[in-house]
Amino acid sequence: MKILILLASGIGNSILFSPTLKELRKKYPNSKIDIFAYKKPFAEPFVGSNLIDNVYTYSGLKTILKLRKNKYDISITAFPSNRWQFNLFAFLVGAKKRLTHSYNVGTFKTLSFLQNCKIKANEKIHDVDQNLNLLKLLDLKIPINGEVFFSINDRNKKYAKDFIKKNKLTNKHIIGIHPGSGPLDYKRVSLDIFIKHINKNKQKNSILLIFGSKDEKGIKEEIKDKLTMKSYIIKTNLKDTAALIKNCDLFITNDTGLMHIASTSKKTRIIALFNGTCYTRTSPYTKNSKIIVLKENILKYPFRSTRP
Repeated sequence: MKILILLASGIGNSILFSPTLKELRKKYPNSKIDIFAYKKPFAEPFVGSNLIDNVYTYSGLKTILKLRKNKYDISITAFPSNRWQFNLFAFLVGAKKRLTHSYNVGTFKTLSFLQNCKIKANEKIHDVDQNLNLLKLLDLKIPINGEVFFSINDRNKKYAKDFIKKNKLTNKHIIGIHPGSGPLDYKRVSLDIFIKHINKNKQKNSILLIFGSKDEKGIKEEIKDKLTMKSYIIKTNLKDTAALIKNCDLFITNDTGLMHIASTSKKTRIIALFNGTCYTRTSPYTKNSKIIVLKENILKYPFRSTRP
């Protein structure tokens, strides 16, 4: 059997699909499971793992033609999926069974009628559980204790180990922060709030690791300048970043993909700052977290563009 997973919403959303992907691999160990990622980083949680066989990224019409030639039996669009682009893409790829969610709005506007196997979205549950519900469409049982996943390899682990050794952090209380929020500025809380939570949770031997993309260079340097404690701005790739985050004792963050990476670590305690997004949908999928809601959810469900 050939299965194609469609990941089109972001790194964090991909991580929230990981318990479903693990269950698919468990139930279909001999099947071919491929990933289509609209952007290459969306597939990073699974690259190098034994959960998938191939990764495809979007490069226009030729991508669709290549995927059609693979003749997939099943395609699964990860939640959230209520956009016409996602539904049209799945239809053009042409899998026999095309799994997605159904929503209370946007049936024609989003072309959702092009998908032929649906389960109703439940606005009251977490996105991980939304994705797990897709398993019901394949007559599979939902696992009781699903855990989110981000794949790192020995080289990534060595990078983190060498960084800690080089900077003499072995016996330090490591606090990681992500003060940015990618291109979605509305999710970002003020640096003063970050500093407040850093000061509240720091210990005598605490040091700070400041994470974020190249585009967030300014905000990373700004918070470093405002703090008196020893701090390091991390400049590396996503896999190495994940390895370092997994070594943090505490991670303070906006609602971002790095927050979800932190939730894949059993060691890391998380303080998640929600500033206008829906914590019931995208809170860290771990009991080792504290959620602080600074602004109530301002988003329509599940996309602004598909709700009147």
